[in-house]
Amino acid sequence: MRREYVAPIFIDSEKSYCENKYKDFPTVSIIPKTENERIKRSIKNDIYFLNNALQFKRNHLKLITFSELKDNWNGRGSDKIPNNVIDTVFDILNKVTDQPDIFPLSTGGIQLEWESYSGNKYLEIDVLPEKPNMIEVYMDLNGKETELEDNVECVQKYVDKLGIKVTDSLFPSFFHD
Repeated sequence: MRREYVAPIFIDSEKSYCENKYKDFPTVSIIPKTENERIKRSIKNDIYFLNNALQFKRNHLKLITFSELKDNWNGRGSDKIPNNVIDTVFDILNKVTDQPDIFPLSTGGIQLEWESYSGNKYLEIDVLPEKPNMIEVYMDLNGKETELEDNVECVQKYVDKLGIKVTDSLFPSFFHD
């Protein structure tokens, strides 16, 4: 299933058909709100939502590129990334709430990475060709490191443990004062 991102823009703050139809989506308001905390929360949600949507699109374009890599793509004997790995990562990207950075691995796998702005929280998940339904997880939460193997369906659990959002890397002083 492909996730669609909708970011409706409203001209005023009155309830409208569009606002009701898209009530579960963050909105971009043209008329400024008067309460600072409400503005801050709304802007944070808008930036998070739009940045996550852009990262989602970038990741899908990267996957297309990864699927076209041939053996020895890095000039040092790397393996082609098989379709089962591409499909597994595609499914992960469609399910996770926060989009990672993704990278091809010379072993024919794909690595997904999430990192907080401060660098004290880091999650790395590898999807490898020999076990496409399993993930290798490396997690560092404030210096406490964990390495394990788990089912591919558990990715969101680790993203949630990380407790960071895409906006953690954008305007940190604005959102974390």
